[in-house]
Amino acid sequence: PHHQDYHDLNERYNVHLERQMMAAERERARTIMERLGLPRAAKFVCVHVREAGFNRARQSPGHNALRNADVMTYRAAIEYLVRQGFWVVRMGEATVKPLPPMERVIDYARSPCKSAFLDVVLIAECALFVGSSSGLAIVASCFNKFLLMANAVPLESVGWGTRTFLIPKLIYSAREQRYLTYPEIVSRGIGRLHRLE
Repeated sequence: PHHQDYHDLNERYNVHLERQMMAAERERARTIMERLGLPRAAKFVCVHVREAGFNRARQSPGHNALRNADVMTYRAAIEYLVRQGFWVVRMGEATVKPLPPMERVIDYARSPCKSAFLDVVLIAECALFVGSSSGLAIVASCFNKFLLMANAVPLESVGWGTRTFLIPKLIYSAREQRYLTYPEIVSRGIGRLHRLE
């Protein structure tokens, strides 16, 4: 995550990272996007909801599982964005749960066109990034994008500046049979944890 000065300098001197991409790269990406069904002039939002398939081979079971979420809990937000005139491009690993067919929604994560190159260009070109706590959200922050992060955890390491809006993940205490307040999460040290058992 960048210090606030990074975002201030981006605004003041108009040196956004996305403007550093070569015209040929943008054109190549736009051609692929059109193949996906995204019109060339479309305003679009990238949506990424982290699931268990990410990095499964390199992480122990349960590590960072707290950061996972169900994309269907984002469906109302996706439908709202479509009603506002946006297209929605769903990002993520190829192992993610498929989205049901929705008008103006592209399940890019499961597309044969998916690539690291296009991941970066889509984020650079999007109007807004909606996601959970993930590496792709950090890429959006690096590109100085407006970022809405729902289910944000760990609570103490997700604030990235004035363009990031957070909806923290609710933490339920099985012992106390209730959701914890945010001051309780922080005071008990849960706000730093990547793994709950």
